[in-house]
Amino acid sequence: MNNEYTKPLYIQLKNSIKDKIINGEYPIGSFIPSERTMSVSYGINRMTVRKSIKCLVDEGLLRNIHGKGNMVIASHGKIALGKDSFGSLGESVLYAGLRLSREVLSVEVVEGLDSLGFKKDEKVLRLIRKQYADGVPYAYQIAHMPLDLFPDFLDHDFAQESLYEYRVRTFSKPTFCDSTLSVIPCEAEIAEKLQIPAGEKVYYLTYDTSSIRGKRRVEATMSWQIPGSSSFVTEVDY
Repeated sequence: MNNEYTKPLYIQLKNSIKDKIINGEYPIGSFIPSERTMSVSYGINRMTVRKSIKCLVDEGLLRNIHGKGNMVIASHGKIALGKDSFGSLGESVLYAGLRLSREVLSVEVVEGLDSLGFKKDEKVLRLIRKQYADGVPYAYQIAHMPLDLFPDFLDHDFAQESLYEYRVRTFSKPTFCDSTLSVIPCEAEIAEKLQIPAGEKVYYLTYDTSSIRGKRRVEATMSWQIPGSSSFVTEVDY
């Protein structure tokens, strides 16, 4: 590093690492050199290196994997959440300039989900998926929709199709969606799916969609999302 540059050393190093991520020298899924290695290579102390890495983690380009190091998880930017983004997580990924992919873990018909706003004896479709941004897991999603409203649900490949677009196309009547976002410790089972340590803080989003007139539950979805790969956006009118 050049101490004569006007920018602080940690910013210089951050920009250097970021350039290598963008140009593919550190591809997505790879690990950047250790703090000790970069400290020796650049001739700066490890606290400076650590500060640079934290900036890149905060920007959503790196993720610290316990016992392994810092993995490159994106080459562009963060996935925006908030205003105009609650319709489809996939759209948010694509908008961020990242490559979207989905993995269907299970699809089944269940009953007794009155706690989610369905009737106790109502047959409900349950879809569990993982979503990836540039090949790295960023969200684990469990969606519920009534079978009688979506009878062809099991014929669709939701590894390829947006669940939001399918619901809007199939159930075209007006709906009301109540969305909430919390920050919670990630339980061990879901943390394993997202490849993060158990107990790490994640965004927990819920989408409860009902018909406006009949107040019938149309969809109940829960999503656990890694904060490091996303930012929360809102708009306030004054």
